[in-house]
Amino acid sequence: MEIIISSNTNKPIYEQIIKQYKYLVLQGYLKSGDAILSVRKLALQLSVTPGTVAKAYQEPLFVPVYRSE
Repeated sequence: MEIIISSNTNKPIYEQIIKQYKYLVLQGYLKSGDAILSVRKLALQLSVTPGTVAKAYQEPLFVPVYRSE
């Protein structure tokens, strides 16, 4: 599962990230409780600032799940 952004669009990067994750959920690749990349790791992978990824992760689609062990 890979998030891909395009520089050939006027759509902001954070919106592209949200759209990609929504697609992964709708296609069944991601399910409730599945782990996603941290802000820092995804920012490094996409070569964007952590703030851009953090803005995307503020979308209600991303609800933190806390697990106690």
